[in-house]
Amino acid sequence: MVEPFGARRELDTKVAEKLAAERSKLSAAALADAKVSLGVEIQDLRNRLDERQKQLQEAQKIELGLRKRESALSDMVSTSGDAVNLGRKQLDQGQADMFTILRLGGENLAAKIELTKVRASRLRERVNLHLALGGDFKGTGAPGK
Repeated sequence: MVEPFGARRELDTKVAEKLAAERSKLSAAALADAKVSLGVEIQDLRNRLDERQKQLQEAQKIELGLRKRESALSDMVSTSGDAVNLGRKQLDQGQADMFTILRLGGENLAAKIELTKVRASRLRERVNLHLALGGDFKGTGAPGK
């Protein structure tokens, strides 16, 4: 049976409307999925930001402690160096023995070693913080791990 021309047009219009409605539903569903996906990504970014802020605060506490320790050790190195110099003068005058000078020199050396360790720790902590915050050393000429 042959359909009249007008009926065919009406059928085509209804099919087009149904397709548009389906496309709209799909677009709305895709849009809703995209919103959910973006919401999840935003929450993930917020969580990572919170974690980085905690890492930064912890690094600042460590840095402050190491800085205080470094300052105290610098004073100790200076004072023990002065003691070694005074001890040598006393040795020259016969007021001190060599064992005292050796002990003072050993204390001075131990303080210098400890100061060097603390400075190395501060540098390590800075590098760790730089890496934790997403930094890298590309283009610096630093060897990779």
